Amino acid sequence: MPLTAALLTPTPVLAKHIARVLCCAGVTPTVVTDVAALEKIIEGGIDLVCLGGDSLDHVVPSLKKQPRTLALVWSDDKASRLVVAAPALHQLNNVFGLRYPAAPPRSWELLRVVRRLTGARARPEGYLDWGATVHRCSPASTAMLDQAVAEVEEFASSVNNRRFGSSMAEVAHELLMNAMYDAPVGPTGEPLFAFRRSEAIELGAEQRPELIYGCDGARFVVSVADPFGGLRREHVFGGLARALASATLDRSHGGAGLGMAVVFQATTLLFFDVIRGQRTEATAVLELDVPQRELRTLPRSVHFFQQEPS
Repeated sequence: MPLTAALLTPTPVLAKHIARVLCCAGVTPTVVTDVAALEKIIEGGIDLVCLGGDSLDHVVPSLKKQPRTLALVWSDDKASRLVVAAPALHQLNNVFGLRYPAAPPRSWELLRVVRRLTGARARPEGYLDWGATVHRCSPASTAMLDQAVAEVEEFASSVNNRRFGSSMAEVAHELLMNAMYDAPVGPTGEPLFAFRRSEAIELGAEQRPELIYGCDGARFVVSVADPFGGLRREHVFGGLARALASATLDRSHGGAGLGMAVVFQATTLLFFDVIRGQRTEATAVLELDVPQRELRTLPRSVHFFQQEPS
C-alpha cells in the first residue's frame, strides 16, 4: 500500500520542487501552507509529514498523538539542533541539513530516503553516479583493518589531497572499529570485543564487516556493514546529541556512539540502515564541492532506518 504524506511549506517554488521529488519516489503529498492544516491531517492519520525545522515544535503535540507518523524535517541550522532534539521524538529519524538558507532538501537525498521508507533498498554504490571508482574489502583482523584504512587514505589523497585523505581514513577507522569491535556479539547477545579495543582480534568468516568506499568526483562515500544488526536509534541520535551538547566524544555506548562525532563533523550526510539481528550498514557521504571553510558549519544530515528481519 503506498505511503501517504503531507508537505508543509508556504513557498510555492519549494512546494513544487519537493512535491515533484516525492512523487518520483512513489509518494504523492498533500501540500499545505500552515501548521493548523498540517495538524488536522496528522490527527486524521498519515504516514509521513515533511516540513522545515522551524515548524516542528508546533506539530510535536499532534505527532505524539499519532506515533506511527514519521517526520522528515529539514533545516539550515548550523548548530544541529534537530539532531540534538531527535532523541526526544522517536518519529524524527530523518534530519536533512540544507546546503544554504531557504534551499530545498537535496533531491537525491530526499528521493533515496523516501524510497527506503517505501521498502526499497540499494547498495552503497547508489550514493555515487554511474562510472564512479568503487573499492571493496572485508577485513578479518586488526592488521587488515589498519591496511584497509591505509588504502582509504591513499585513494582519498589521490582524489583530493593529503589532508582530505587523513580525514577520510579517520572516518573509515571509526566505522570499522564500530563494526569489528563493538558490533560482534555471542549467542546470548554478550559483547565479544567491545571492551578489548586496544587488543588485536581475529574475526570468523561470519563476523567480518564489508567496507565499500568510492568517489565520483562530486561525492566521496565510506560505507561499513556488519552482520549483527545491533545498532539502535538511541546509539545514533543519543550519542550524537550528547557529543554535540558536550563537545566531546561519547564513549558510553557501543556502535555509533563511540567516536561518531568525528564522523559527523568530517562528512555532510550520514545514513544508518539496520535489519535487527542481521545487518547494520553505516554510510558516510562527503560532498566535495563544499569549501573547507564552510564544511565546519554546514548543517549535517542524519538518517536512521530500521526494520525487523523478514
